[in-house]
Amino acid sequence: MIDPLEAARILARERRDSIVVPHPATEGYWTEVSDAPQRDLMPPQADGEEAAFALGLALARPDDRLVVLDVDEALLSNLGTLVTIADAAPPNLVHVLFQSGIRTGAAGLPLPGGTRTDFAAIARGAGYLNACVFDDLEELAGETARILAEPGPTMLVIKIDPSDRGRDAVTPPLRHDMSGAVREYRATLRDDG
Repeated sequence: MIDPLEAARILARERRDSIVVPHPATEGYWTEVSDAPQRDLMPPQADGEEAAFALGLALARPDDRLVVLDVDEALLSNLGTLVTIADAAPPNLVHVLFQSGIRTGAAGLPLPGGTRTDFAAIARGAGYLNACVFDDLEELAGETARILAEPGPTMLVIKIDPSDRGRDAVTPPLRHDMSGAVREYRATLRDDG
């Protein structure tokens, strides 16, 4: 198992000018190591849909590399996103999955399938061009630059130590409340109808 902070350090070192979209559960690690916060994008209240959000960015910005830092809990709830990403086939998207086998937060309850779920096989089956799994930090360090440079969509699964959960419970994610904007949009739709 890999320390998630050390995995984030490797990704930060190899990101070059990639736009990085972290999930709230990876945000604590990422903000600690990112040396280009102006290229980090925290989507407002994505509710586990960061991968779908990153897909939209990848399609809108084909000249930029997009790296989404996802977690297994969110992906289990949104497996259809893999098929959508594969169907769109953005060559500039790298889907990094921090797989712990537990729910994020202080409770740390086990997820269905735990660490046995093979997300790389699921991604390949959905149509991702590349998919790989790492549970050794040195191997991850040696391969990350190559993986981030490959045409995608690419799934990079990092099996992380589930005992290192403290960071996601300490600081709330840096998100913005969109409920007012949603209410205004709904009101506009009603007025136009």
